[in-house]
Amino acid sequence: MVKELSRKAKRNMHLVLKDIYDATMDNPIKSKVMEKRWNISGTTVREIVHHLRTVDRKPICSDANGYFYAKNRAQAEHTIAQLRSRVKQINEAASALEECFKLWG
Repeated sequence: MVKELSRKAKRNMHLVLKDIYDATMDNPIKSKVMEKRWNISGTTVREIVHHLRTVDRKPICSDANGYFYAKNRAQAEHTIAQLRSRVKQINEAASALEECFKLWG
């Protein structure tokens, strides 16, 4: 099920996409730059990026230095591995919380 975008995300999606499309792996754009430039929050940037990746199937990558538009699969490999690692860590945390309640009875 696709989550409806907020009005602010809809209004700024094309601006954020252009910034990311113009960025490169060697010169990514930071969320803070887009936040300031377009007067949006980091949450809105992440909402837009998620939508662009999952609904519009845009190859948007990210690392500690910012966002960029992947020009090929090799450029996307690091982001793919990072996302899979985060999923694993979140699943581990959820399982650990479940175990807490099993121990409590």
